[in-house]
Amino acid sequence: MGLLPDRILRKDAIGVQITVTLKEDGVVINSTSLTTKEFIIVKPSGTSVTKAASFVTDGSDGKIRYTTLSGDLNEAGQYRLQANLVYTAGYSGRSEIGTFYCEENL
Repeated sequence: MGLLPDRILRKDAIGVQITVTLKEDGVVINSTSLTTKEFIIVKPSGTSVTKAASFVTDGSDGKIRYTTLSGDLNEAGQYRLQANLVYTAGYSGRSEIGTFYCEENL
């Protein structure tokens, strides 16, 4: 799984696009047949939330994303993220775990 925001995030940021490229053995997975695509996000406190992801294009590039809303990044610290995926035929399960950091504001 390729990860994540390529900039420093700040607590309470809204509209941050969290994008993941789904890969297996370094090769992008054509994901057009995904029927379920979600991000499980664990906040620094340990609170877990599940957010529906969407394709960046049509899924052939393996990219899925979620855009943060108010309250999503309400804690400073390290976040963990894992994609939950279901394809029409074949794989159903979770990706490897990625991390990103959200810094405190003044």
